[in-house]
Amino acid sequence: MEKFFATLPKPILILGVLLSGVIVLFVLNPPHSVCDTVVDTFRESLKGVIYPRKEDKRTFPPKILQAQEVCEQGVTTGACYDYFAILKLVAKQISNAPKECAPNLYEISEVKKVIDIGIEKMILMAWGEQPPEPGPTRFGWFQEAEIALFCLLRGTLERSLGEEGVTAFRRKIFAKLPGSLPIVGKDPTQMANAGDLAVSKFTEEEIWARSLFSVRCDNYQ
Repeated sequence: MEKFFATLPKPILILGVLLSGVIVLFVLNPPHSVCDTVVDTFRESLKGVIYPRKEDKRTFPPKILQAQEVCEQGVTTGACYDYFAILKLVAKQISNAPKECAPNLYEISEVKKVIDIGIEKMILMAWGEQPPEPGPTRFGWFQEAEIALFCLLRGTLERSLGEEGVTAFRRKIFAKLPGSLPIVGKDPTQMANAGDLAVSKFTEEEIWARSLFSVRCDNYQ
């Protein structure tokens, strides 16, 4: 090998060394893409909201934790106002980003958690303790603002996961929907029996028709 390099003209040898150096630099420090910049800006803008905030060597938990807890305890428009406002902020930032960057933003662990949990909670809140009938009752206590938020979140999911990914996600939530009123006095920490779930009583199409997933989002844009 040494003999081979010794036979190479000096200009070619120098060019080879330079090219090798450039390749190593690209491997160790890949060029910053547009989506990388979008992700960095996104993270920075949501510090203290869905990310912890550091100040004077102290770390403060993100606002979403308390907002989500208040919403879960109250389950009303007023109780969920702050939580829904944060969900809207996150989803809006993703929808305003370049389309090709949506998957990059969604795959951030904190963001994926916010979107997935937000959609699941809204579906469960609208569904209630027992299956609603198809029609306006499937919206539960949600008004136009809450339904528009759900559509925004669902759109984010669709751009990030595609049709197959959304279908798989939807089925996971369907498997958690109650099919009957809870038994009075039943230990709330116990898992529901299979017979207590909607999937044991309805087809997937019937559950879809009774759930918030069936809303026509064209009417809420």
